[in-house]
Amino acid sequence: MPQSAFLILFVLTLVSSIWMHVTVHRTMRDHSPGLRGRIEEPEDSVGAVAASPRR
Repeated sequence: MPQSAFLILFVLTLVSSIWMHVTVHRTMRDHSPGLRGRIEEPEDSVGAVAASPRR
């Protein structure tokens, strides 16, 4: 099956992406919990930021 190579690459990419996501979140939680609020904006402020005029 020629598609098997693409399936293997897709699974490898998916596993790597999930692993990176978990690792980054664990690192943010353990080593710099104060920085987490600066990076992730609450959902309520997203609309306010988009609606504010730019200078």
